[in-house]
Amino acid sequence: MFVKKFIDKISSKPAAAGVVSTGLGPKDVRAQLVFHYGIPATSTTVAYDPINKILAISTIDGRIKLFGRNNTQHLSVSDLPLPSKFLQFFGNRGLLLNVTTENHIQVWKLAKCELLSTHIYQSEITAFTVMQETPLMYIGDNVGNISVLKIEESETCNLSMPCKILFSESHGIRTGAAGDTKVKFMLPQPKSKNKRILIIFEDGIINLWGIEETKSLFVIGGTTSTAIPVDSRKVSASSWVCSSGTKVAVGYTNGDILIWSIPNMITHQSKSSSSQNMALSKLNVGYKTEKIPIVSLTWISTEGKENRLYVNGFSDLGHYSHLCQVILLNENMESRTIKFILPLSESCRDITVVSGFGEQKKNPNKFVLLLLKSGELWLYNDSEIEKYLLQCRSNQPLWVPKYVHVKTPLGSSTAITIAIFATLKDNSSCSKDEEDSTFLSRKEHCIFSDSSRENMLTNSKQFSGFSKIKKLYITGHQDGAINFWDASCPLLISILSIKYQSKDCHSLNENPVTAMYFDINSNVLASGYQNGLVNFFVFQKSDTAFSFLQAKQGCSYTTNSIKLNGAVTSISMNSTSSRLAIGTDKGFVSVVEIGMNILYTKYFPSDTHQGIASMHFEQVFLKGSEYNTLLIASKDTTIYALDASTGLVMTTSPFCAKNPSPCLLMQTLVIQDGMHLLLICSEKSIRLYFLADAIQGIKKLYIKKRISSACFWASTFCSPSAGYGLILVFTCGKIQIRSIPDLILLNESSMKIYDGVLCSSSDGELIMAKGNQEILFISVLRQSNAYRLLGSISQVYDDTANPLQRSPSLMKSYDENNMFDKNRQSKDTEDFMLNIDDIDLEDSKEKSKVGNFALLNKNIGKKFTAVKGKLKKKYTTGSDVNRSESEEEDKAAGTINEIKKRYGYPLSNELEIPRQAGAKLHDNIKKLESINQRTEKLHNSAKTFSNMAKQLLRSAENGKQN
Repeated sequence: MFVKKFIDKISSKPAAAGVVSTGLGPKDVRAQLVFHYGIPATSTTVAYDPINKILAISTIDGRIKLFGRNNTQHLSVSDLPLPSKFLQFFGNRGLLLNVTTENHIQVWKLAKCELLSTHIYQSEITAFTVMQETPLMYIGDNVGNISVLKIEESETCNLSMPCKILFSESHGIRTGAAGDTKVKFMLPQPKSKNKRILIIFEDGIINLWGIEETKSLFVIGGTTSTAIPVDSRKVSASSWVCSSGTKVAVGYTNGDILIWSIPNMITHQSKSSSSQNMALSKLNVGYKTEKIPIVSLTWISTEGKENRLYVNGFSDLGHYSHLCQVILLNENMESRTIKFILPLSESCRDITVVSGFGEQKKNPNKFVLLLLKSGELWLYNDSEIEKYLLQCRSNQPLWVPKYVHVKTPLGSSTAITIAIFATLKDNSSCSKDEEDSTFLSRKEHCIFSDSSRENMLTNSKQFSGFSKIKKLYITGHQDGAINFWDASCPLLISILSIKYQSKDCHSLNENPVTAMYFDINSNVLASGYQNGLVNFFVFQKSDTAFSFLQAKQGCSYTTNSIKLNGAVTSISMNSTSSRLAIGTDKGFVSVVEIGMNILYTKYFPSDTHQGIASMHFEQVFLKGSEYNTLLIASKDTTIYALDASTGLVMTTSPFCAKNPSPCLLMQTLVIQDGMHLLLICSEKSIRLYFLADAIQGIKKLYIKKRISSACFWASTFCSPSAGYGLILVFTCGKIQIRSIPDLILLNESSMKIYDGVLCSSSDGELIMAKGNQEILFISVLRQSNAYRLLGSISQVYDDTANPLQRSPSLMKSYDENNMFDKNRQSKDTEDFMLNIDDIDLEDSKEKSKVGNFALLNKNIGKKFTAVKGKLKKKYTTGSDVNRSESEEEDKAAGTINEIKKRYGYPLSNELEIPRQAGAKLHDNIKKLESINQRTEKLHNSAKTFSNMAKQLLRSAENGKQN
């Protein structure tokens, strides 16, 4: 231990005296996730907010991905990497609730995408539901108890427990095994104004609980049912299948699907259980025959049309073709079952219904979203499925509905095998108008669009060059394709796709791209493949587009090619001499010209790690002469130096580490005072050599640093003001940033980026791709302004669009039942609020704009004074005499109302109140429609003015040029 610490202490100091550090300090760097694009591959649960059009996807490692309107998306990361059990939005409060497998209830604020609070529940949570339009949520546990939690009105949104429903009160009937007491589902009854909730236990007991009455109102189901034989089945899924809340479908572990009748508030009687404990019907769709458990039931209601029930089953046998079905529900339960089996290639984890993504319709289409086991998302148009089911019922010619893959960042491309990230223009060279237009064009391509995938990739004939691109992302794929992406904004746009074809026009399928080199100055691309093929592309600038030069004619594009021995592992280019160095996994290095004429080939054997890891052309001065050298690093970190012109070995003897490990990076650096260094990074160490000594085979070490963990990727970056830095990524997900040349650790962070393809630009921007589903954008410089409009892309929720909605009547009922603290006084009467009645929509064309504003201020002032006077008068003019008289009148009126209620007559003004409310609602709707029309007019006027301004600006610029 002492020797190790002594060596580390010595190695932390530069070997060369008098060399000053670069000035890159801890305050300048920090590895941070800038943007996450796509769908996490480890997704497990989905939830949808139909009001704000937000989709949430939780992962097995505790991340939550949010998708909103206009292609906005954001990835939230929790400190505890725990999977989710339940994921629900909290109405119009801008909150998302996540229940983890460790029974932690997380409260996320959507406006800032931050975790506000975490409530640790003491028991195992088996059921969870939110009572919309209230601050309440119901939690069922494994012992049958139900807790009611309330979100406090505070910045942290802490949770409190005002009441608890015990198992002895909510279950009603006690039969079955001791382990069947779990609360499986809690469904608020539709049309009950949050006054009824249906509680379903694991043993099959269905209990309708009255919230105002705080007691059980109706009990049915369970293993005591005479219609169903007693077996080991347990409840596993449930859903309402009626808009009035009178029918519920329950799925069981043995494959049964039963529909039960539930009384609503109008038909409910005083009896606490059904006289006949029998289900209304049983759906026979094949699950019971093969004992396939029902995972989930999703019901879609359409007014005046046939309802549909989506059934998802689970099987360990690997048969997925019939696990997910759609059933057409109708009133005639004895008719034949009409169903459609969704042809899935793998099991489905979760199902939800979404609408409104990327659509500007008043009544957007509903899509059924299926989350598959691999993390893929499939979309089915529910209206197409409805048409198909109706055709099946009438025995008409059928057409099968087709699914649509949710658009991934890389479209339909296969997995990435290698990538290049290059900065073509810095931020200062791009105007804000150009960035804004680029950003708006990307927001039009919604990730949930059901458009055809043929338009995802641009044809090479439409390619117009790289002149307008700030950041270029090049990806090589498993199937041999090469795609060019505009990465100026994190929402990638494809600009060119190349798929190599042989002379007989047959594409090379399953021939992965293993190496690429792109020269920014000359716009040259060289690509190597696993079968030893090397393609060479030259893009020459022209007035209108780029073209391929000096190449043989192919089927859809032109290219030069050459075949070498072994899979290509490394490519480097000397732009001055137009020569390429190509290394393979068998240890061969070939130097070729642009015309693909092989100049020479060298072989470099190795006893430990065979193959070439990295190469680099460099001009150096040795003994007063200039040499064009080719530096070669084999995979065992052995360094060779060749004369690039002749291929002769310049080193007297190649040097390598005493304990060789796979080489990750070799790069030449020019630091302060013009000193040339050679950087070598391996899995276990970082070393800096003097370049001139390394070429001559002299092991003169500048500095060395051992690495404690296993490193799998390394790269350098350059800060314009502070110099070079080194990025190290470890297999455990840790990222280190070190200074150059002293290799001091500046920053260390942890990210889950150990299972993807990494690449970086020279200015410290990283891109990591996981398969073809998700891409991570990472920055290491704190002051980096690589993506100016990230705030607009990441804002999935607008807290000003939807005001907070409450249910005062329900809260009042809870207060009357002593469920909350009665000492808390309401201050709602002291708050003045301007409502829709205060909006005057009458046109006043004769008045000026100033007059309108003055009149508006005057009206608001009068309104405020009148309301304030009424409240003051209400609280100050009351006397004991008036109070006693009003109490006597209230008693008399109450007696009359009780008599009317007893004999079934309507109460006083009971019929008039709904009419008045309906008329008021009709007026408000007219006012809102008028507001929408005026808003559209203002928007069109602003758009017209913007176009005129742009035309005027172009005319002025043309005038200056002339």
